[in-house]
Amino acid sequence: MTTTDMIEIEVQIHQRAEGAIWVSTTGDLRDAVQLPRSSVRIEKTGGSLAILTIGEDMAIAKGLV
Repeated sequence: MTTTDMIEIEVQIHQRAEGAIWVSTTGDLRDAVQLPRSSVRIEKTGGSLAILTIGEDMAIAKGLV
């Protein structure tokens, strides 16, 4: 079992579903990636912008950092 650092990233929320959320760091829907809601925390900051708390390994794998 490995542990990963949690990081915070400002993202745009593009779509939500029961078990997933689609976000991007660019604000462009074409750049949106799907994330499992059970693996991230979203804190809305205004409109469709939010602070995403995510494991660094997952963020790298999804191209968010």
